[in-house]
Amino acid sequence: MRWKIWLRAGLFASLTLWMLGGPFATQVLGLRVPYVKRWLMFIGYGTDICDVRYLAGPQRTPVQRLETLGYEHRWEAPRKVRMLRDVDQARRQGREICRALGVQELTMDCRCGGIRGWKPQGDPEENLCTP
Repeated sequence: MRWKIWLRAGLFASLTLWMLGGPFATQVLGLRVPYVKRWLMFIGYGTDICDVRYLAGPQRTPVQRLETLGYEHRWEAPRKVRMLRDVDQARRQGREICRALGVQELTMDCRCGGIRGWKPQGDPEENLCTP
């Protein structure tokens, strides 16, 4: 009967070591462990989201995009306005901001989520107010 307790304890310790040691070995130590996947920052949801900052005029003054488009609070804006999914959608929203502000120069810093992290998108020097 005592051997069953030792067997259970050994199985429990082995599984615990596998669950904690596998990710530690791959992420911290950089080892390749069979049957253990590496953790990725964006694997599903975050790969189709872009972080966009609009800058107006030659002084590159930051623009609050949702307030400029007429939304006082973030949650008031429709999802397609809040969450930009690619650089083309960010350009279109930038052109709307140009019309709303009446400025002649508007640029954007755009980066989109990818499997390996944020990737810069588009040309940061592109003037979105030109046709």
